Amino acid sequence: MERTLEQALGNAGRISAELPDLLQPTNEDHDMILLASEVCVLRDKLTLAHIEASSLALWLWKIHWKDESPNFELCDSVEGIISQIDNMVCSLKKPD
Repeated sequence: MERTLEQALGNAGRISAELPDLLQPTNEDHDMILLASEVCVLRDKLTLAHIEASSLALWLWKIHWKDESPNFELCDSVEGIISQIDNMVCSLKKPD
């Protein structure tokens, strides 16, 4: 049985009327968007912390440890770099 154009358009109209309800964001969608946004903010803060810690570690190394440790390399993680800074600072001698 062949459908008429009106029948086909009638079904399309019914489907398109239901479609907006299917596309409405749910509370779960909203929560996921907020979570993704928070993850982006935290990633940016971690990136800034990595840059700042790297800068400080390299400055300490250049001023105090370059001759004694010429092959110094930064750790990959912020935690590792902070540990390196801690080690460099704790090893400094007080001026006489």
